[in-house]
Amino acid sequence: MLNPAPIAATGFPEPASHLSKEALRYFREMFSRQERDAMQFPAVEDIAGWQRRNREEMGKRESMNAGLLERYGAELQRIHMGGVPVADIRPARGAIPGKALLYVHGGGFVGGAACDALDSTLPLAEETGLRILSVDYTPAPEADHALIGEQVLAVLASLYAQGFSPGDVGIYGDSAGATIAASAMLRARLRGLPLPAALVLWSPWADLTCSGDSYRTLTDAEPFYKEAFLAIGARCYAGESTADDPLVSILFADYAPGYLPTLIQCGTRELLLSDAIRLHRRIQDSGVEAELDIYDGLWHVFQFKPIDSPEAIQARKRTGEFLLQRLGVA
Repeated sequence: MLNPAPIAATGFPEPASHLSKEALRYFREMFSRQERDAMQFPAVEDIAGWQRRNREEMGKRESMNAGLLERYGAELQRIHMGGVPVADIRPARGAIPGKALLYVHGGGFVGGAACDALDSTLPLAEETGLRILSVDYTPAPEADHALIGEQVLAVLASLYAQGFSPGDVGIYGDSAGATIAASAMLRARLRGLPLPAALVLWSPWADLTCSGDSYRTLTDAEPFYKEAFLAIGARCYAGESTADDPLVSILFADYAPGYLPTLIQCGTRELLLSDAIRLHRRIQDSGVEAELDIYDGLWHVFQFKPIDSPEAIQARKRTGEFLLQRLGVA
């Protein structure tokens, strides 16, 4: 049974008892309402402050990323594609020839980096056998949604220029990165650039106006972010555009036939639950193939937090099946 009373260790309601022991341990050891509520952020215009905050946050994860590289034994090279820095990741067992997967990392638009997101990429590369090209886009507010989207498109165009066909390429992202990935595909369609074979969105932040029901109903259960962080991250990313611009908030975009097949995954313990449900409906109602894969009791980006929980493994397995089938591998 779900205990509605917060537990002392986290300050959040105790999660459902049906979760795996690995997931429950992670929840109890890693989440703290006190730390969540104490988060402080620079002003939107303070680019140096955001850069400093990002360096500090990534510094906390250096040992984790080093351990992941040792564990998975993947080959990682820092390269440039279309003038954009990219982390080129190939699984230790060898990559499937002629196939590639673009990845766009999360971080609320204002944080993270390609080589800081190895928990999002190394397990999936190993499990699918796909080469992953992790786009090291310029975070907001140094860059806005338009520039970030152009950087993703530059990497995609570079792949095509190297001889990859659209059917050889997939794309995925998590959280803010899912939004960037989906928006980049909308931009590609607008300019006539061929779309890849498939898109996977993990916990997409689809509505930067934060109008969904779960922003109200799950505010006390969401362990990562308060709405205050989402509000300032949205302003940093939108730049001079409004939050309801369809290229900023992908929930409001036109998904006419021709958009790429999309798999959306999320948990029921995250503020963005409404975003995933409403985005799925909007894409599907436009006549585009869309699947919604919801996991009861799980939190934001549970696909790699923690990596080894049965729930994360199951979600990544479904992601891999979706991608490989549409890339003509499975």
